[in-house]
Amino acid sequence: MRVGAGWRLAAGLAALGGLLLTAAAPAWATAGNVATVAGSASGGNSGARGYAGDGTPATGSQVAMWYPQGVAVDAAGDIFIAEPINNVVRAVAAHSGTLLGIPVVAGDIYTVAGNGYSSDPGQGVPGAGGYSGDGGPATAAKLNQPQSVATDAAGNLYIADTNNNRIREVAATNHEQYGIAMRAGDIYTLAGNGTQGFSDGHGLASKAELSFPEGVAVDRAGNVFIADSLNNRIREIPATPGLFGGHFPFSHFAFNHLSFNLFGFHLRLPMDGRMPAHIVTVAGNGTAGFSGDGGWARAAELRRPMNVAADARGDIFFTDQDTFTGLHGGRIREIARSDQLSFGQRMRRGHIYTLAGGGTQAPTTAGVPAAAASLNAPWGIAVDSAGDVIFTEYQAYTVDVLAAQTRSAFGAALTAGDVSVAAGISGQLGCGEGPGTAARFDYPAGIALDGAGNVDIADSFCERVAQLSGS
Repeated sequence: MRVGAGWRLAAGLAALGGLLLTAAAPAWATAGNVATVAGSASGGNSGARGYAGDGTPATGSQVAMWYPQGVAVDAAGDIFIAEPINNVVRAVAAHSGTLLGIPVVAGDIYTVAGNGYSSDPGQGVPGAGGYSGDGGPATAAKLNQPQSVATDAAGNLYIADTNNNRIREVAATNHEQYGIAMRAGDIYTLAGNGTQGFSDGHGLASKAELSFPEGVAVDRAGNVFIADSLNNRIREIPATPGLFGGHFPFSHFAFNHLSFNLFGFHLRLPMDGRMPAHIVTVAGNGTAGFSGDGGWARAAELRRPMNVAADARGDIFFTDQDTFTGLHGGRIREIARSDQLSFGQRMRRGHIYTLAGGGTQAPTTAGVPAAAASLNAPWGIAVDSAGDVIFTEYQAYTVDVLAAQTRSAFGAALTAGDVSVAAGISGQLGCGEGPGTAARFDYPAGIALDGAGNVDIADSFCERVAQLSGS
C-alpha cells in the first residue's frame, strides 16, 4: 500500500477548512502496519532502481531510488532520505510551501542536497561523487556517498557525507551557527577536512580528520553527534560550552589540551573542552573491539559504530557492530549523560553500558531478554518518547524494539527489558506491506521517528522508505 496519494488528499481536505470536521484514520495507519511512504515499491515487489520522479508523488510509479540508507523526519513531518549511490539527499514534503529554500507540494519528492547524476538520468548512471558547493545552493553541491541524515529543532538538515569524511549542514533559514552566516537552502561543512584519519584539528571541527562517518544525530540542545565509524569512536560538535559525562569544560578557550612547562618538561594534557564549532570524542579509544562496559566511555573499545541517537535526557545510544566480519556480533550501547537508572542498570555520567546483544537468542515477536539477544548487524537506531530503543537488524531483515516499559506499541505487547521483533521475520527478506509480522524488508538500514511515534525505515534493496505505524 502506497500512501503518498493519501497525503495529497489530506492536504486538499485541510484546505476545505471547517467543512470536514472529522476523518477516519487510513487503514495503513493502524498500529503495527507497514506501508511504503517513498519509492515505487508495491505489492511485495521492490521499487524502481535509479534516480527519477522529483516533483511528483513520492510513491508514484515514476519514482526511482537507489539504495536508500539514511532517513530523518523534521518537526513538520518532512522525511529526508540519504541515497548514497545517487549521491543525493531527497525529501518527501509534508506540507506545501518552501522546504530548505525549494518550493514543494505536499506528498511529492524532491532533491534537497547533491547534484546527483553526472550524465543523463535516463541512462541509469549513478551520480558522480565529489566534494564541492560549500556556501552555495545545496542542490548544486557534490556529495560522496551520504549514508545518514538528521534534523534539528529549527529544521536544519545534517548529512554524514561519508566518503568525503565530512559532516555537512543545509540551512533551513538565514541564521548564524558555529560562527558561520548561513543562508536558507545553502550547504556548509561543519566537521572534517576531507582527509581520512583521526585528528582533533586542534579542537576545530572543520579542521579535524574523520574516517568514514556513517551516522549523525542531533540532540534537543543542538549538539551534533557523529558515528566516526572507521575511527571506532563517537564524536561530538557541541552547540554550547558545557559538560558531557564529566568532560572538562572550556568556556573561553579554543583548544582541547592544556599545555604548560613543568621543571623544564613540556606537558600537554587532554582536557576535552566542549566548545561550539569544536569537536571532542565522547566514546571510543580508537581500538576496534569490545571492552569498557561500566567505565569511562572514552576508554572503551568500539567496533565500527554505525548509527547514533539521543534521547530526551541527552543520553547517547549507538549500534556497535561490524557487518563484514561479525567478530563479536552486534550490540546496542548507551553513554549516560547523568547518574541514573536505565534499563535496570545503575549508570554513571560519562560511562558506557551494553543494553542488548552479545547473547545467543535471536529476537522474536514474543521477545527475548536483552542480555541474551544475539543481534545480526544492528544498523539504524532511534529512541521514542517512552524511552524504547528501536533499531534495525540489517542482516536479519527486521525492525526490533528494546522496551523501556511493559506496554502495547507498534501493534505488539512489549515487555520491559526484552528485545522484540516489531516488523519483519528474522531471516526472511522481501518488500511486503501490512501487519508488522507479515511485512518484509530487504536490508533495512537507517530509521527515524516522527512526531506521532511512527518509525520510518530506509529499506535499502526494496528501494523505498517504509513506515511502521506506532501505538
